[in-house]
Amino acid sequence: MQSVALTNLDVVSRAVTQAEALIHTYPSHFQDIEAAKEYIGTVCKQADFHYMPSKDMTRRHIKTEELEYVKDKVCFIVAARAFKQGEFYLEVGLMDRSA
Repeated sequence: MQSVALTNLDVVSRAVTQAEALIHTYPSHFQDIEAAKEYIGTVCKQADFHYMPSKDMTRRHIKTEELEYVKDKVCFIVAARAFKQGEFYLEVGLMDRSA
């Protein structure tokens, strides 16, 4: 089970880097992080972005739930990084999960 998690981490890391390269500008603000994630997901969909290369999906027999998890994680990481870099403002700020 742990090797699958590590593989998912590698897939997410690679997808984050590729997704970030697709987004050149952001709107100035979003209602919340979920709206930012939705925007990122839309940009990725319009670019026909594949979160997991087909060879990975075939080799690992990816389940729909796993692909949805990867998409959600990628969009969240891209949104959080862009927010922290000042690319946009959130009307409802990010919660600090460590608190």
